[in-house]
Amino acid sequence: MSVDEENQPKSTDNVVLPANVAAAHSMSEARHVPRVAIVGVHGVGAHAAGASENAMADLLFSLPADQPLAARFFGFFREVGVQIPLQPVKVVERHPEPETRGAARLIDLYQEQSTKFAELVASYGKTTKRVERGKAGNEFTRMLLQDYLGGADGDAYVTTRLEGKRDAMAPGGEAEVHIYEVLWADLARPDNSILSFLLALFQLILHLGSLSRLAVDTGSAENAGNLWKFYLAAQRYAVRMLQIFIPLSKVVLLIVIFSCVPALLGETHNKVWLPIAIFCFAGIAAGFVAFRRIHKPAAMPPWIWASLALVPGTIGAAAGVWVSKLASADVASSVACWLFLGGPLLFCVLRNYEDVRKGVQITGYFVYGVSFLVFAGYLLLKSAEVPQATFWTVEWVVASIRASWMLLFILAFLSLALGSLAWRLERDPAKEARARAAVRTSRLALALPSLLFLLITSMIWAGMFKIARMVQEPFFCPEHISHPPGGAWLQTLQLIPDLNPPLVKEDYLHFVLAWSLGFQLPITLALFALALFLLAWWALPAAFTEKFLLRDKYEPPRSSTNAQSVRMGAWNSRGLDATSVVTFLFWFAIFLAPPAFYFWPDRWPSKFQAWTIDIVQSWAALFTAVVLAAIVRYGSEILRTVLDVDTYLRTSPKDATPRAKIMERYVSTLRFLARHRGADGRGYDSVVIVAHSLGALISGDLLRFLHKEGDPELATFGLSGDQKPARIPITLVTMGNPTRQLLNRFMPYLYDWVRDEPDNGLHPLPPPDLKPPETIPADALPDPDELGVTRWVNAYRSGDYIGRSLWLQEWYSRTDGEHGDGRYPQPIHKAIGGRHSEMCIGAGAHTHYWDDTAPDVAELLDSLI
Repeated sequence: MSVDEENQPKSTDNVVLPANVAAAHSMSEARHVPRVAIVGVHGVGAHAAGASENAMADLLFSLPADQPLAARFFGFFREVGVQIPLQPVKVVERHPEPETRGAARLIDLYQEQSTKFAELVASYGKTTKRVERGKAGNEFTRMLLQDYLGGADGDAYVTTRLEGKRDAMAPGGEAEVHIYEVLWADLARPDNSILSFLLALFQLILHLGSLSRLAVDTGSAENAGNLWKFYLAAQRYAVRMLQIFIPLSKVVLLIVIFSCVPALLGETHNKVWLPIAIFCFAGIAAGFVAFRRIHKPAAMPPWIWASLALVPGTIGAAAGVWVSKLASADVASSVACWLFLGGPLLFCVLRNYEDVRKGVQITGYFVYGVSFLVFAGYLLLKSAEVPQATFWTVEWVVASIRASWMLLFILAFLSLALGSLAWRLERDPAKEARARAAVRTSRLALALPSLLFLLITSMIWAGMFKIARMVQEPFFCPEHISHPPGGAWLQTLQLIPDLNPPLVKEDYLHFVLAWSLGFQLPITLALFALALFLLAWWALPAAFTEKFLLRDKYEPPRSSTNAQSVRMGAWNSRGLDATSVVTFLFWFAIFLAPPAFYFWPDRWPSKFQAWTIDIVQSWAALFTAVVLAAIVRYGSEILRTVLDVDTYLRTSPKDATPRAKIMERYVSTLRFLARHRGADGRGYDSVVIVAHSLGALISGDLLRFLHKEGDPELATFGLSGDQKPARIPITLVTMGNPTRQLLNRFMPYLYDWVRDEPDNGLHPLPPPDLKPPETIPADALPDPDELGVTRWVNAYRSGDYIGRSLWLQEWYSRTDGEHGDGRYPQPIHKAIGGRHSEMCIGAGAHTHYWDDTAPDVAELLDSLI
């Protein structure tokens, strides 16, 4: 908050103003100049601080858009620094978790927030026949907010305000305009580096499964029968296999293989100095951690202090000498790698992952401990050498990974059958549409991350195996390749590969990788490529319009005819309908093709095995630093876009969810606007929120929650919860709003307040509407009254693959078509309802709503000031 604002009184009642302020106040009363606050809320992707408000200023500077050489409506904007105190959203009613003990605590080990939410909303379904529309969405927001105490990223939101005036000669007359922004991209943004890119990528892949759970868990209030419960259980444990057991076993497999390296390298084979050095460094690290935990100040002479610093390293080195005497140097080095290199690696992975997925720590340590005991048992009981004990341990870990994938396949098929029955047994069309849409989402959000995880981790393994061959080729000698003692039955159940073929002896690592992928891999890749092609084909025409065009370019998005806009809108709608086909292809590629080869291997051409091995070896050759750097360079923007949506829906960490932090900044900005007073003692006459993409979704969720729950500091906006009219009206302008097109379509229970029947729930989208819609029904959903806004205006482009109309049905013309071809500056056709209005601004994609390619938006914003 700037100094002048902080010292202003909240009210001018009974306050004696200074002479200059009183004079200004008298002039303002004589000639009232509206003071309007515009708040920009950006969408997905990277956004620098100030970018959104600068974009809105640029939009206003383009006016009059049809007269480039005429005087501008707005002459200037000046920047003023503002610091806003951060306080979280007030949550009145809480749902405390009961304390669990004993067996209940063990059952609760993997219990996600979505499971607890499902139990909560199921209880609502038992107490009433018709669950209140929108209750699931509000309760979900409450769950994500109630444990957040605020200040996770500091206690101040440091931002700027752009101050300017509209000229008195402009069509709307003189007005004082202040532009703000709600920046949230910095609260969830992966850095553009290889490591952070990979961590963000796996975060996205592993969390997508949680979205499959969320899509169906939120329907527990409406589907209280046993069939739905069994379906939820199958989906729940399928996701747990993908998120917990498979990835943790792969991390342990890396530790097992790496522990063998010192025994294979000529420079470290049977070298006593290596375990001593590793134990010494481990002792120093342990001593440093221990000394840091001592709170009492150290008071000792420097020589004693320096000696104490060396003691942990000396103890560690002595332990290394002792272990080397008990066993060979190779055994001591391998054990040191297990304990002091693999252990910290696992600790770092589990510590970061535990915040995202409950129960991974105890599971990871259990798998690690069992694997180490197996390795140690072969060394002690079978007197095996390190490479031999390592190979046998690898076989057991590979078998556990294979068994986890098999269980995932079984649960996926069970979920497929139960989900199909669940929506087909519904008799009410709206309920049937919601159930079918949710089930379809659950399949997509399970199949896609499973497929991506399999392919990406296999690429990484192929690259690491390429490095392993540099240590020794082949990494495991032929004499070490044999069934583990007590594990011959593993091959019978196909939990480990047949060890007899010559290819296994030549290069076990690459063969087992090809075997684990399945020799149907060419079919899987072909289906995956086909699904990606269909997605690209759907978005490609609109994507071509994303390039910023000069003013003299008469093509979308700068300029478009009604015919161009309708054609692009129809293409986009057909692509959205085809998401069901894409879901089928993804599901078939990961869950049907591998079992088909597993049960009927003789019916597949014998060349598939050779092709799969060639593919794996090609991956090993292609997965270089250059290729990875290119993926990071060109894939970060796409990843950031998808990750933003995923992050907003995430339910962890419980005490600081991303939604809680984003809404804390948003509601704090609204409180600041409610308190603001200018030099004349007046506040704002109106507030206009301009929200794009995910910002529109965030705005809808927050305003709806505030209108229902109430915040006393926002009473002036009519958001105190008592449903009293607002003294300062809020107008909501949304652009590229995904609430209907994506969220209601894929999360129909969480966003049932948008539409009772989601698009494409039971029927494909209809053909484009060529007759201009005159009005929007006053009771059309979503209802602006439920958000507490005076007016809600939505603008969209026909080719926007993220968000288009909220109320209109397949209307993609810019004008009514009676005069001209629809290009700007022909008057745009706007459908108006009670408090809502909507317009299509022509052809284009998801960007360029906030620049001078969108003169309709500029004129709309100017008309609301």
